[in-house]
Amino acid sequence: MNFFLLAIVPIVALQGEFTDLGDGRAHAVSADGTVVVGYDLIGPYSWTKAGGKVVLGQDSANDVSTDGKTVVGDMTIGSMGVAGLWNSGSGWTGLGGLQGSSGCGSDLSSGNALSDDGQVATGLAWDGCTGRAYRWTPMTGMTALLTGPGSSRGDAVSGDGSLIGGWDSVSSGSRRAMLWAPSGVGFHPLVGQPGNQQGLGEVWGLSTDGSFAVGSGLKEPFLFQQPSGNVMNLGTLPGLAAFDVCVATGVSDDGKTVVGFQGSFFGTPFQAWIWTPTGGIQKLATYLVNQGVVLPPSTTLQGAMDISPDGQTIVGWSGKTFSDKGFIVSLSPWDDLGGGTMGTSGVPSLTGSGPLSAFSLCGLALRAAVPQTVGLLAIATQSTPVPFVGGILHAFPIVSTVPVVIDSVGQWSLPFFWPDYVPVGSVFTFQVGVLDAAGVSMIVLSNGVAGTTP
Repeated sequence: MNFFLLAIVPIVALQGEFTDLGDGRAHAVSADGTVVVGYDLIGPYSWTKAGGKVVLGQDSANDVSTDGKTVVGDMTIGSMGVAGLWNSGSGWTGLGGLQGSSGCGSDLSSGNALSDDGQVATGLAWDGCTGRAYRWTPMTGMTALLTGPGSSRGDAVSGDGSLIGGWDSVSSGSRRAMLWAPSGVGFHPLVGQPGNQQGLGEVWGLSTDGSFAVGSGLKEPFLFQQPSGNVMNLGTLPGLAAFDVCVATGVSDDGKTVVGFQGSFFGTPFQAWIWTPTGGIQKLATYLVNQGVVLPPSTTLQGAMDISPDGQTIVGWSGKTFSDKGFIVSLSPWDDLGGGTMGTSGVPSLTGSGPLSAFSLCGLALRAAVPQTVGLLAIATQSTPVPFVGGILHAFPIVSTVPVVIDSVGQWSLPFFWPDYVPVGSVFTFQVGVLDAAGVSMIVLSNGVAGTTP
């Protein structure tokens, strides 16, 4: 693999960044993780790191396109509540309602979710006073999706616009998790599950291509996978009370990271959570601290509302001094794999930095090696760990090596630009072996680090 190398400059390992967005809540993040929408004391807003908050006006901002130029939410036209799209050039435009419907009282429709290109929206449209999930596009306008005898609502759109998720209800009013194709025909992913024959629940989040859906089931959150139809129950945090809910709100494109919240206004205080195949369901705060993210003092993460497709950016709300605060946390695409061995100066510590996006500045930095020696950086594209000199060599089988020269204080660094041709989800594993008399066969291993291209 070829990297675009730079002259040696200091490298700082980025383990993640937590940003407090101020009063209110963050609802959604764009697919590239750069634009957040939510609300604060003034009203709906969009946020970027470079520009801060932009006040959008109207009633709510619930989802955003990848480029940040289109937002779906709710607005008021005259005295009527209507689903609307905000555009950075033209402001708000109402999406109207179902053909022939005058709404229910002062409500015509609401806008809940948006595709990555801003061309497919969903929410709830009133047919008289029965709610109907809908699919909206600029060409077709608002069309009702096929449902059961009761009300329904669309709460999620896959990034490519191919699938809509939400719920419909049976005559008793109980909600069933629902997925709809572009034709408007839907199916119930949870029907027939043990203890949940009716498929009760709601779909709250979808991956970009719709292959993964998450939401709330009868007793716990679920992860549904297509085309296999496999349903995985994700469990709950300890202390789930009678009135509490545990809801999955977002899923990464590989289905390996799910976020959500647990609690209720009348039971246990809300807690944000994250699920991974290796760690199971756990408090988001605990996970972030273990990832090296520094949280502000007295901050309790209460709800995780969305996650970017690469699983590296999470938004939601926290509780601080009795008020909600929106937040965005950007995780590092680097994982510490361990496996190092003890040397003269301790276990050499290897860290990775940079976002691993096209042409981004990245780097590797080694600390705590024996001074003024040499070594070798091993690079692997498919890690098959093997025992080596008393440790674990994670960067194996080795596909490339880079000579390492340790300076007078036991450090080494390698800055580089990340190429633009690396496929999303590619994993590269790095590890350094250093000549050191204290090691087995005079070799000491650093820990391994793995970087995943977002």
